[in-house]
Order: sequence, then structure tokens, then C-alpha cells
Amino acid sequence: LGTSSAGLIRFNTHLNTITGRKAFQWNSRVYNNITCLLRYNDSTLLAGTDHGLWIFNALRNTYRPLLINNKLFDQWVLSMEEDEPGKVWFTTQYGFYRYQVKENQLETFIQGDDIIDDNRKVRRRIVKLQNGNLLVGASDHFVTFNPESLQVAPPPPDVTIVNLKALDSVVLIEAAVRDSTPVTLSYKQNFISIEFKSLQYHQERIRYYYQLEGVDENWVLTDNILTAKYTNLPPGNYLFKVRAVNTAGTFSGHVSTLKIF
Repeated sequence: LGTSSAGLIRFNTHLNTITGRKAFQWNSRVYNNITCLLRYNDSTLLAGTDHGLWIFNALRNTYRPLLINNKLFDQWVLSMEEDEPGKVWFTTQYGFYRYQVKENQLETFIQGDDIIDDNRKVRRRIVKLQNGNLLVGASDHFVTFNPESLQVAPPPPDVTIVNLKALDSVVLIEAAVRDSTPVTLSYKQNFISIEFKSLQYHQERIRYYYQLEGVDENWVLTDNILTAKYTNLPPGNYLFKVRAVNTAGTFSGHVSTLKIF
């Protein structure tokens, strides 16, 4: 059984009693709000939560989360339905996904006007009909469609570096971005901000990874603040890098860069 505050519960119908409990844990955080369950086989349950999808082995009492680039797939899983053997449809507030369990691969899809594509229209239920179509209920209506009409989302476009400011003054970067030449700043211009974005032609949640070589030890993840800010930069040569990734973990084809000397 799935609960909203106590994780999974195993209930023995013969003894009429609870014989086991399981809450999920990742990076010291506990996730126990089970939003949907799907029996994948005799030993495996797929558990949707408000923080992603978890694969639970009931025989071994072990679990693993769905990870994308070693990060938790941190979306609210609302409903699941088995497709063909080994593949499972599930919905979140952001879209439709098909998960290949054995291969641990996630597919995300372009959403057109013929299906629910408004984040506010919460996808509360997904059902596979006898003719193979999917029926999806939203917060105020439902739709049915052929899943073969869905197009797998391509990699997100390369990120465009659109603006550079030093001490709140705009620095022209068009030629530097176009020709891969460095932007030269004075030693006094050591407070900078770099704005970037991905030009999309369909609705999809995009996250960004950026890094300033020589400052950031690792890539920095962001999904809503599309500006990288740095303060008290010592004089030197720097390379700013940024790339986009969709919810299935597919990165943009190229890393966009800006040299700053």
C-alpha cells in the first residue's frame, strides 16, 4: 500500500495486520509521500512520489531512485500505466514520459495542442485503452490520443549567451561569441554577471549547467535563474561554459563558451 506520509506499507490480508514499512531515502532526505503504485512483476513495485520515481524490490526489501545524470528525477509522479512489457508510461506536472525499466532509460516527448500541454492542467490519471490509445484526465477535462503520435523530444538547442555585465554596465559580447575571441575586462571590472538562455520551439522543462573555469570546481545546476554571477574575480583568463539538458537527461549538442580575459 502507498501512503501520503508513511511511505510503503505491507499489509498481510491473512493476518489482518501490517508486517512491513518502507520510506525512501536519498542524500539524507526521506521521501514518504507515495502518489501512485504499479506492480511491475512478482518482485518489483514502481512507486511514484512527489519527488520522483522509485524502483522497489519487495523480496530483497531494497530500492533505487530514478536518476538523471546522477541527480534525482525530482518531479511529482502523478500516474503510471504499463505500455508493452518492460515499458511504463507515467505523467508528471510537466509532461508524459515512457520509462524502460531494465534499460533504465527515460523518454520525454514533444507535446502539441492535441494533448494536455499546460502545466496548470494537472495530469491526475493515465489509462491505456483497449485500442492502444491513452486516456489522460486533467484537473478540468480529459483527452484521448494515440501515443504513436508523440514525437520523442530532440536534444535541447545549444544555449545562447545573451548578455555580460561588469559592475552593472553592459559589455558588448556579440563579436566575441561569434568569433570565439576573448572579452577583455579591466582589473576593476571584477563583479560580473552572465545571462544565458535556450531558444526552444516546444514546451519542455529545461535545466542548465554552467561553469567558470578557474572559479567553479564543478558544473553548477540551475533551472530558473538564468544568470551566473561572480564577485571579486582576481585578474586572469577565464572560460565560461554553459549547456542545457532536458528532463530525460539529454544534453544540448554543444557547450556554449565565452572567453573572459
